[in-house]
Amino acid sequence: MLPDDREKLAALHKEFERWGRYKVVVQPGQAELVVAIRTGRQAMVGGGAPVTGPPLRTPEESLRIETATADDALLVYASSSLNTPLWRGQLARGLRGSPPPLFERFRSDVEQAAKKP
Repeated sequence: MLPDDREKLAALHKEFERWGRYKVVVQPGQAELVVAIRTGRQAMVGGGAPVTGPPLRTPEESLRIETATADDALLVYASSSLNTPLWRGQLARGLRGSPPPLFERFRSDVEQAAKKP
């Protein structure tokens, strides 16, 4: 996890605690929902080269290229099914501010859904 993602996740943790609708837990086995975030970035490139031996023999020696949207993303999954998000939001600078706009959208959607019969 990149430092910017860590900072945004800590801020989001505080927002969930303030909201009080869900209890934040540390142990994944205790969670009913899993929240994932990603701060926006254009692209990442990383790599390594072996000191000796043939190239690209271990993961440390492989080239990694990642492209992504410049928008921030917030995804919420049921802990029993991490394949498809229950809720997904994506927005430029959506994880910045207090409270972050993506968190506000999620909270609004949850509260609206709770009002429906």
